[in-house]
Amino acid sequence: MKKQNKTKIIELTVKGMTCRHCAEKVKSAITKVKGVEYTEVDYQKGFASVVAESATNESEIIFSISNAGYSAEIKNITFKEEAEDKQKK
Repeated sequence: MKKQNKTKIIELTVKGMTCRHCAEKVKSAITKVKGVEYTEVDYQKGFASVVAESATNESEIIFSISNAGYSAEIKNITFKEEAEDKQKK
């Protein structure tokens, strides 16, 4: 039996990061949001990419980044369906 999981990739512009410590702080804030599966942050480009469950609220991610002391805007959201094979052989 195959189960369809729909995920989304959220690309964000993050302002205020100046070093690796900043990037780690933003990454930590994002990963605490329910439904986030993976995140990558680049302070030099001011960019964050987040893979999350489709039900994850983007505003919670932005709020979490804001609470960490940075500002963020959504640049792009892409939905992606992934088929998982749940059949045991």
